[in-house]
Amino acid sequence: TDIPLIVKGQSGQTANYLEVRNSSAVVQHSLGVDDAKLHGSVTIKGTVTGAKIQALWDAGFLSLIVPEGTHALTATLIPPVGASLLGMGNLATQLSWTGSVSGVMIQYTASPAASSHLTMSNLCLKTTVATVTGIKVTGGGFDTFEDLLFLGVATPLYIDGGFGVRCRGITSSSLAPNAVGGSFFASMPHVDINGWYSYGTSTATACLTFRTVAAGTVSNVNLYAPTVIGIIIEGDSQGIAFSTIVMTSVTKGIVSQVSSAANPSFCEFIGVKIDQASVNAVEINQGSQLHFTRCEFTNTSGTANGVVLAAVADAIRIRFLLCTWENIALNGILAVAGAAYFEVLGCNFITCAASGAGRCIAIGAGASPDLMIANNIMTLGTTGMPASWP
Repeated sequence: TDIPLIVKGQSGQTANYLEVRNSSAVVQHSLGVDDAKLHGSVTIKGTVTGAKIQALWDAGFLSLIVPEGTHALTATLIPPVGASLLGMGNLATQLSWTGSVSGVMIQYTASPAASSHLTMSNLCLKTTVATVTGIKVTGGGFDTFEDLLFLGVATPLYIDGGFGVRCRGITSSSLAPNAVGGSFFASMPHVDINGWYSYGTSTATACLTFRTVAAGTVSNVNLYAPTVIGIIIEGDSQGIAFSTIVMTSVTKGIVSQVSSAANPSFCEFIGVKIDQASVNAVEINQGSQLHFTRCEFTNTSGTANGVVLAAVADAIRIRFLLCTWENIALNGILAVAGAAYFEVLGCNFITCAASGAGRCIAIGAGASPDLMIANNIMTLGTTGMPASWP
C-alpha cells in the first residue's frame, strides 16, 4: 500500500513533522535533524489495524506507538529489521488475534541469521483462538521484549537461532477457553530474562524451555500452579545462571535432558524454590556440572521425590550446596543407575519420607556413584541414609 506523505511547515521554514495519511487514518511523525532519516516515532491515529501497522513498517517508519484500546489482528505482522512496537501499557493497549488456528501474531525470519534488533513493549497480546504463537523470531538477534502480557496465547515467545534475546517483565496467563502457554528459546548464544510471571494451569509441555542455549541469565521468575513442568533445559545448553525462581504446583520443577545427542552442562541454580511438585521437584535425566546453591525443595505430594539423578541415562558431577529439603513425600535425593558423582554439602533435610517410606539420600539399584556428603542435617521418621552403601 502506497502511503502519501504531507510535509507541513510554514513558508520558508523547515517542516517539523510529517503527517501520514492512509484512508481515514492520520499519524504524526516527529522529525529529527536529518529529515531524510525519519528519526522519531509514529503514533498511529484512528482505527488501528494490522494492515495499517504493516503498511507503516513497509513504508520505512520503524518505531510505531499504538494507542490505548483493543485492536484486532487477522494476519501475521512481519516487522523489518530495527522495528519497534510500543503500547501505552500491557492492559491499556491490546492486540487481539482473531485470525486462524495455529496462527502467529508477530513473526520475523532471517536465513542466514542476521541481527533483527526488534523492540516490543507495553503491549497485551491475547486470543481465544487455539494454539496461537505470540512472537516468533527465527534467525534474528539482539531483540528486546519488555512489559508484555500474553493472555490465552499457547506459545507467548518462540525464539530460535540468531544472536540472543532480552526479556523484561513478561506475564503469561489464561484466557478462556485457552490455558497458560509455554515459551521456547533455542540455538542462540545468549538469553537474558529478568522478570517472568506465569499464572494458572497450562497445557504446554513446560512453562520455559531452553534448548542449546549457550550462556545467559534467568532471574526473578514466578511460575504459579501450571501443573506442568516448570523449566526444561536440554541439548547443549551451558553456562546459564538461574536465580531467584519460585515454582508452585508443578509436576516437575526443573528437568535436564538430552536433545540431539547433547546434554546440558555448567549451569547454576541459585535461590530456586520449588513447592508442591507432584512428580519430582528436580529430575536430572542427563547433564553434567549442574550446581544448586541455596535452593529449597518443599512439600512434594504422593510419591514424589525432591531430586532424582539419572532417571534416564547420566547425571555427572551434580552439586548441592546449602540447600533445603522439607516435607518430601519420598526421597530427598534418589540416585539411580547412571548417576556418576554428586556432592551434598551443608544441606538440611527436614522430614523426608513423609509418606512413610524413603530416605534423605537413597542410592538405587545399579547406581554406584562417587559421593561427597558432608556437614548435612538429616531428620525423618525412618532413617537418614541406607543401612548399607552399594
